[in-house]
Amino acid sequence: MLDIESPPHHPRVQRAGPEKRLRKRKDLDALIIKGGRRKRGVSQELLSRSGDSSSDGEDGPVPWKSDPNSGVVFGVKWGILIGGFISVLVLVVWLHLNLKIELDQVRRHVNRVDDASKSFPASIMKVSSSVENLQANGS
Repeated sequence: MLDIESPPHHPRVQRAGPEKRLRKRKDLDALIIKGGRRKRGVSQELLSRSGDSSSDGEDGPVPWKSDPNSGVVFGVKWGILIGGFISVLVLVVWLHLNLKIELDQVRRHVNRVDDASKSFPASIMKVSSSVENLQANGS
């Protein structure tokens, strides 16, 4: 029968040594990468390595672990990229509008010259006929 006053029996949990705890912490840190991005196969690799024991506790450089400043560098790169794109876009729009204004000015000038040339032969004909009349009257 159970004794109500005695505490329940729990099996004693073995605590890991400091090296193993450090290694587990590194593995957990490697799983949690900035922004929640994980490389494929990282969890499987970590699970397969968790069975191995390491005497020195140092696994060497972790290739998928990002630099703490990589978020800043990533932001600067995207900022420069977007800024360059917007600059090119503004340049293209400005060139388009400037070209349109200049083409309108050229069209107006061509129309003015065309109108002047159409009216010019009529005035020449009038001057020519008046000169002929004066020469006929003067002789």
